[in-house]
Amino acid sequence: MPIVEAQGAAMIASPADLSLLPMLPGRVPGWAGPVHGASPDAPDEAAVLATSIMQEVHKAEGKSLLHLNLPLHDDARYKGELEIVSILGSGEEIEAEEVFSVHDFLPGRICVSRAEDLTLRIDALDQEATFPTKAGGRLRPVLLPLVGNSVGYLQSDLVMRMPRLPTHNSRIPLTATARRGGADVLLSGAKVGELLYWNWKWRPTHPKNMGSQTGVALVLDREVTKRLLHVEGMRLCHVWRVTVQSRETDYGEWREEVWQGSIVDLGPASSPVVISS
Repeated sequence: MPIVEAQGAAMIASPADLSLLPMLPGRVPGWAGPVHGASPDAPDEAAVLATSIMQEVHKAEGKSLLHLNLPLHDDARYKGELEIVSILGSGEEIEAEEVFSVHDFLPGRICVSRAEDLTLRIDALDQEATFPTKAGGRLRPVLLPLVGNSVGYLQSDLVMRMPRLPTHNSRIPLTATARRGGADVLLSGAKVGELLYWNWKWRPTHPKNMGSQTGVALVLDREVTKRLLHVEGMRLCHVWRVTVQSRETDYGEWREEVWQGSIVDLGPASSPVVISS
């Protein structure tokens, strides 16, 4: 059997994606601790939480937060998780539900490419890679799923939280170098962002229909974000989704609620406007 075919067949059964082996959990970002302890009880509280995180990451990191996925408060009566997603959109109104439909559709259908040396490589996204909205606009992905077909049980935490790396429209590819705590995002060899990956009160089990006790985030330099994600007629949009499971006693059936909404970012000098649904 040719070596290349043998390697391809073997990787399907591999317990790990070799490109991601260096990506061990790192330190918890300073801004993430308070978020893990949050326990919103209503959509409005969840919307304020998502907005405050966008502001805090900009303040602490000096970068744009493009993706965040992490667990919230967790005890015998309450379990929650939050995800913030970015996308390019056209049209007057961008619905969070439609954005998450595209976001949830991509894993298993598209992912970050691996170079021969196992480096993570991101080429420009096809200009036709857009999705229609009910209102007649278009949505264009900003976040590519990191996990490919050869991931195994050693990286199941990553599958459940699915880290993302940024798409772009540059002729120069982006690369990402995996390391402890995530990966460095590079453009022409210069660091322009980070994928962050950490554990939070980790344990081998997690709530049903929720992710693992880990957190992932993608931050990118603000000027680089404007340049690489510029598409004529489209704007960068941010949406959030909070899933909460709760019950009245320490035992019994869980009641699950899912809230989502949009954050309209008016720029670094302004406070974002929150639209919840």
